[in-house]
Amino acid sequence: MCRRFVSSSACIENTTEVGFGDGPRCLIIAHGFTDSHTVPNHEQAHRTVISYWSTSPDLSSAERYPYFFRTVPPDPYQAMAMIEILLHFNWTYVTVIHENSNYGIRGSEELARLAREKGICIAATEILPRQGAKSDDKEYDDIVKRLYLRPKARVVILWSAETNVPPLLQAITRAGDKELVFIGSDGWSGRRYSFEHEDILEGAITVQPMADPIIGFDKYLASLSPATHTVNPWFDEFWEKQFNCSLHDKNHGHPLAPFEGTFEECDPGYRLSSSNFKQDGQLQFVATAVLAYVQALKNIHRDFCGNTSGLCKAMTPLQGHTVRAYLQNVTFQDMNGSTFNFESNGDGPPRYRIMNYKQTESGKFAYVAVGTYDTVLKIHKNRMQFKRDEPSYPESVCSSECQFGEKKINKNGDLCCWLCVPCLKNQYLVNETTCNDCALGYRPAGNMTRCEQLERVYLEVDSVAIITFTFAIAGILMTSFIAVVLVLNRSTPVVKASSRELCFPLLLGVLICYSSTFLYYVTPPTKLVCGIQLFVMGLGFALCYSAILVKTNRVHRIFHSGRSTAKRPDFISPFSQLIITGILAGIQVILSMVYMVASPPGPSPYELSDENVILIACGNLSDRSLILGMAFPILLMFMCTIYALLTRNIPSQYSEAKLIGLTMYTTCIIWLAMVPVYVVTESRVRPLISTINFAICLSCSVCLACLFVPRVYIILCRPERNIRKSSNGHGKPSRPMMVMSHSAISEADYFSDTEAVAKDATDMT
Repeated sequence: MCRRFVSSSACIENTTEVGFGDGPRCLIIAHGFTDSHTVPNHEQAHRTVISYWSTSPDLSSAERYPYFFRTVPPDPYQAMAMIEILLHFNWTYVTVIHENSNYGIRGSEELARLAREKGICIAATEILPRQGAKSDDKEYDDIVKRLYLRPKARVVILWSAETNVPPLLQAITRAGDKELVFIGSDGWSGRRYSFEHEDILEGAITVQPMADPIIGFDKYLASLSPATHTVNPWFDEFWEKQFNCSLHDKNHGHPLAPFEGTFEECDPGYRLSSSNFKQDGQLQFVATAVLAYVQALKNIHRDFCGNTSGLCKAMTPLQGHTVRAYLQNVTFQDMNGSTFNFESNGDGPPRYRIMNYKQTESGKFAYVAVGTYDTVLKIHKNRMQFKRDEPSYPESVCSSECQFGEKKINKNGDLCCWLCVPCLKNQYLVNETTCNDCALGYRPAGNMTRCEQLERVYLEVDSVAIITFTFAIAGILMTSFIAVVLVLNRSTPVVKASSRELCFPLLLGVLICYSSTFLYYVTPPTKLVCGIQLFVMGLGFALCYSAILVKTNRVHRIFHSGRSTAKRPDFISPFSQLIITGILAGIQVILSMVYMVASPPGPSPYELSDENVILIACGNLSDRSLILGMAFPILLMFMCTIYALLTRNIPSQYSEAKLIGLTMYTTCIIWLAMVPVYVVTESRVRPLISTINFAICLSCSVCLACLFVPRVYIILCRPERNIRKSSNGHGKPSRPMMVMSHSAISEADYFSDTEAVAKDATDMT
């Protein structure tokens, strides 16, 4: 065995090599590789290396460094432990400060990678000046100033060796901020700093590889002295360095050359004790490395030499690849009773102790173990403390979590900083940043993360419907009564004078319109019911306005031609008028059929948000359906109104023209008034249906009141006006008193009083 010191601090601080026979050294116990470039020297020589303090992630590659082992876990596990601590406290917005070395750079890179995977945002990454470089307080002050640019990032991960920490703490002290929470790497975990910085570090949470003092080691070491311990050739050098003295060479009588200090002879009474000796925190990893070799060599000896004591020929020389294979499979109890084995790539198992730097008593600070990490974080929050007067840790988040029904809109692309914006009505949260509409018939559930189906209901007969039905039934009864009166008195002058052939299509249209109000309440609505609704309402109004249009058109043509010629206009006979009315109504029938084929009617769901139900009703209530279904009747109504205006100045004897005008003007006012009412109630189905039904009933009632009630009144209450009188002295009977003028009564069976008045006007000219 030998001891070798390597001068380059960038390589190996010290190593121990072991060999068997005359072969090359095949076992090395190394302190720490701070640069992975040195390892290939041993890899090429197939020398197995076990490090007890090398944590660089570069050395975890089993392909590049198959002969490298370590008893400490690599830095990526340390980064995982830190990320788990952040998640445990829900700290999602943090700052990272690291030293400018492979240790700091690779550590911060691993932190950044894991943070992205876990949804943690690193607000900023600061680099400390390189060790040994010329730096002043300003560089550290600038780092601290940049920290305060993001005041919500209260947690600072400090990944550095202990030598870089004091200048940073001094800069924070100058800034006067004591509210930062530090999470420390193993490079400075457990270190104590000057009194003036303790309040800055108070509450810090640090991570360090789990190592315990070796039981019995202190007692054993205290029992050793150069006089009694002659087995270890390096013990004398250790003793001289420990007590700063010199021992006399036993063979030559002169003192050994110490590494530093004086040549004062060592007092035989010197002894190691707790006052001048403390176990190094890495000692367990050193012992574990030795035990790993011991266990591997024991297994090699068992397999190669059997029961032979000492080295056998098969073990000399011992090849490096053999040692590597046996090391990879060792499992043993370390000196503190924990089971140890190497990871598949030669790394030590991830075992960390979580420390909290806090005031144990007023003015007394200490690191207290509060948890462990071995791929799973186990932490005791009841043992942790931020400040003595403020035990709870502060938040370190950029934005608070949104409430139910609110989505996140990120600010400036920062995943941890967002605005909370409520989803629109009837929307649910697909994820944290997206709201989608619930399908028709569904509504957001209580937590706004899904949709639930609404209850489906049908139109019910409510108080408004009862009023509408009463109105419609009264109209149907009145229409039926008028029809009976006109039929029974169809040969009287008043009935003949009112274009009796067109009265019955008009009354039929009114009856159909009144009846259509009941169809909306037929439940459940089907395609047939919805088709009948659309067809009947259009047909009813088409019949009404076709008959009125034919009447007004005939009046206009008779008076217009009567002023210029005595020839009777074409197509004014009762039969012609019925044919034209039928053709116009047939056009509506054809249009309704075409529309129903192009867009089949059927039930549609209407969401009643105020009741949280879905009303199933016919889909004929939309703007498109109503306009297309009623387009032709509206055109007829518009033309009727124009002809009513054109015939407003005919002789006063023809009162029906004025009644038709009154009917059309009133009808236009009703439907124009219904437009804003329709717009207001469009999204409310029940009021919308009631509005449409009232408009239908009012339009029909206007027709009855203006066109038929005066005639029925004369027939029933003033029969004396419903007779022919001879008052002109020429032996010709007079026309009915209602519209009577001199005319040829013999033609009254075929023409209305319109033609008679037109003839009188011609004769007078």
